[in-house]
Amino acid sequence: MILSSLIVTSLLTTITAQAQDFIFNPTLDPTAAIGYAAGEILKADMAKKAGVNSRSGTARSAASVNFAYTSTPDMRQQTVAGLVKRLQPTNAAAAKEIINIFGPGKTDYGQQYQAMIKSTGLRDNDAVDALTNYLITGYQIVNNLTGDYDISKAQNLGARAQVATLLASKASMKTRAARAQVGEEYKLQSVLLGAGWVGAVKANTQATYRQNVAVMFKNQYHMNMAQLKLTAQGFGAKK
Repeated sequence: MILSSLIVTSLLTTITAQAQDFIFNPTLDPTAAIGYAAGEILKADMAKKAGVNSRSGTARSAASVNFAYTSTPDMRQQTVAGLVKRLQPTNAAAAKEIINIFGPGKTDYGQQYQAMIKSTGLRDNDAVDALTNYLITGYQIVNNLTGDYDISKAQNLGARAQVATLLASKASMKTRAARAQVGEEYKLQSVLLGAGWVGAVKANTQATYRQNVAVMFKNQYHMNMAQLKLTAQGFGAKK
């Protein structure tokens, strides 16, 4: 499965374009629920360490919140169809490529995602884990950490704890249906992001892809991945 790195970057930007609005207007598409909020991870964690509540208030214990859901083939096809529908008005080429690869009877992105998270310590069909994997995949690409063992389970779980605390404070994540939509969206986005990297390696365009992904995360998520360091405590600023 090879996707053009330029198409991947373009379609990921399209997916997250409404993310900022959703945080302040939860009546919008719940698949875009977490985009802007992801950029709050560092601020919330640093505020906590400084003894100050984040702007979202004191979150409930992440362990007390269940972000799991049940994924089905129909749900995954609905996720693909939703992405295609959003892409078609502005990026018909990307929409067509998504249908050709992930449409009915084609590749199941759920299986691709399971392969991605194998041995990471992250769980399938959980909105927190899906967003965590997406952020870590972006972090790996931007910082050129693409080996099988560059990110440890402890680092993955440290980032997950940050994301869980953040999502626990979001009213938009209270229902299982909303968690399923968000989880499936980020599972698909994770697969696309990784596939784009594989395509960039084969085309010898890794540097351009890394730069495009870095710009996307900075513009859409307010996260400068090149300035972050991932440890067992999660994401933090490089010193």
